[in-house]
Amino acid sequence: MTCGRPRRADGRPCQSHRVVLPPLLGAQSMFRVTDIRLPESCCHHLTAAERALMDSLRAREAAELARIRAQIDPDPACWRWPVTAEHRARVAAIYACNGPVVRERSMRLLRDWQDGRCAICGTGVAEVTDHDHKTTLVRGRLCKSCNVREGFDPDGPFARYRLRYPVAILGLPPIRYYSPITGWAEPAAPYDRWRDNPMKGVGL
Repeated sequence: MTCGRPRRADGRPCQSHRVVLPPLLGAQSMFRVTDIRLPESCCHHLTAAERALMDSLRAREAAELARIRAQIDPDPACWRWPVTAEHRARVAAIYACNGPVVRERSMRLLRDWQDGRCAICGTGVAEVTDHDHKTTLVRGRLCKSCNVREGFDPDGPFARYRLRYPVAILGLPPIRYYSPITGWAEPAAPYDRWRDNPMKGVGL
């Protein structure tokens, strides 16, 4: 369908294509807009009111796209949890302490703030203390499923969790990871593609 509105220069009808719905709201979409009549014009011959209509449709599409992305690839649950004045006061009190009590109180505040919720999915039970294997520092509490996936999934909510995790959100001092089985964590050795080659010794 062409525009048909007269050109300004010679008065002949415009042969440009008419404006169409944004892709997400278009005819092939399940979110198709059926209650709006589109202008019979190309983008160059829209009136001010028609431009406002198209801007509102684009805003509607952006909101719908953000909603879909949030369902498919949500942010970590801990990003939505509030840090209250009481939490900030407890953090300030921790910084005023010295010695092992700092780690003890930090871990207690972390557990209280998460309240048994997984920092990534928010629905699982936070049974595992997650830490960065490069720095040996605690990041937060995760359910067993998210803790396993976090080590293998480089994208999505796991990547965003690694950028802003519960210890950082609360502003706690660095907490070195300790396991009752293996003891204090040590930084992981840098990966050597020759020494750690998984195909070494296969005979190929």
